[in-house]
Amino acid sequence: MKNNLTRITKKGQVVLRKEIRDMLNLKPGQIIEERICGKEIILRPLPTLIETGGILKKMAEKSTLELIKEIDEGWK
Repeated sequence: MKNNLTRITKKGQVVLRKEIRDMLNLKPGQIIEERICGKEIILRPLPTLIETGGILKKMAEKSTLELIKEIDEGWK
């Protein structure tokens, strides 16, 4: 995929091209995690409840610290 430019609106909004939304199956209202990495912004779609399946039950069995470590490892 080629790199394209986009603008930030006066309200601070950024529009993702339809091609990108379709590739990542992003839906209106879906939650996107934003992370600052140096001088870059990383956007990562969070899975919907349907996509997570039984993960919530598994997560309930772990401590918050364990979950944070797993999430951080996923970013490396």
